Formats: sequence, structure tokens, C-alpha cells
Amino acid sequence: YILESLMPRIDGIIALCDWHKKFLLETYDVDPKKIFILGNAIDANLFNENITKEKNRFIYTSMANRGLDKLIEYFHEIKKKLTDAHLYIYRGKEDFTDQMIEEMVKYDYIHYMGAVDNTALIKEFQKSDFWFYPTNWLETYCISALEAQLAGCVCITSNIGALTTTVGNRGILLKNNLFTEEYKQEALNAVINIANNNEIKTLLQENGKEWAKLQTWENRANEWIDVFNLTQSDV
Repeated sequence: YILESLMPRIDGIIALCDWHKKFLLETYDVDPKKIFILGNAIDANLFNENITKEKNRFIYTSMANRGLDKLIEYFHEIKKKLTDAHLYIYRGKEDFTDQMIEEMVKYDYIHYMGAVDNTALIKEFQKSDFWFYPTNWLETYCISALEAQLAGCVCITSNIGALTTTVGNRGILLKNNLFTEEYKQEALNAVINIANNNEIKTLLQENGKEWAKLQTWENRANEWIDVFNLTQSDV
């Protein structure tokens, strides 16, 4: 109500992706011409260090309630097919119950690393081979996906929310519902097939990296300036 009552005085509304714009249009009575898509950005210079990747190393950095339970469930199956696979989880303990932490540390191929600062986390992304994010969380952008791509990780996630843009065809978007057996099988097949096909794996890593290199603060600032100029010209 507040937004709609103020709409005549608002020059523009910023959405983070196509899905976010669609959500705003479905939720509010907004003139589509007033919605501008401006995504988040990243400092590409932080990823310039030459760090060797570890084959079949997976990384998870999101909140626990966004799909970590499914990832751990699936990872036991992945380990049977990829015997050198390891999962590294970076997140503060405030996101986890004691039971969840106990479950993680039972296995020598699942490593709960706790919280680390962003500089250290970038190095961990660069070491990683896969960013596997089975989720039903409707992201409005997903910085983790951007970081993963710039670090050269293969991104495998759900075909929902902003992930359709932030990952898109540069990764694998799983089309089934997260809470179905079909999703699990689709996810496992995607991981195993890519891990065993170096050509496809390398292509996805390179495509993601090239796109992520363009998502800089400099480029984003220019986009903001363009929006300001456009909205001022309409006033």
C-alpha cells in the first residue's frame, strides 16, 4: 500500500534480475516502465591469484535452510560414484543446530569449516571444482553463484528465481521440484556426467567465468548512471 500510494512520486524501482522484475509486477500495481534491472557486482581483482583447483571438490556457502540437508543427502550418493569427491561447507555456527554439525563431522568427506572472511573464502572458491546448490529458495540474485563462476566452478542448481539469470545456461539448472525423487536423480546424473566429461566441464567453467568477469562494479556503476539519466529525462 505504501509503495503504491507513493508511485506517482517514484521515478524508478530497481530489480536485481528478470525474475525479480516479474515478481514485482505480479505483487504491486507498478508501471513496467518504472522497473529497471540492475544486478549485483563483484571485484574481479580479488580473483587474480593463481590457485590450483582440486578435482571433485565441492563448496557450499549459503544458509543451512536453503538446501544443505539435501546436498548432504545427495553427497553420500555422489561419493559412491566419485570416490575422490569432498564437500567443504563455509558458514557460521549460528546457522546450524548441534545435531546438524554432528551429522556433518561424522564423515571424512564432508568438512564443516565454519565462517571465514571473504578474502579467504574467495581462495576456497578458487580451489573448488563444483558449486552444487540444490535449493527451493527464491534468490533475488545470489552473490554466491557469481563468486563461484568467477572462481571457475561448475554451477549446478535449481531452475527457480534469480538462478535462471545468475547461473542460466552457463551452468546446469535442475527442472524438477526439489522434494521429488526426480529432482534427486536429475541432480545426481548432472554431477556424475559432468565430472566424467572434462570437455563439458571445462566449457561450463569457462563460460561462467567469462560472464562473471563482466559483472564488475565499474560496469554496474555505468548502468546506474544510465538509469539516472533516463529517469531524469522523463521527469
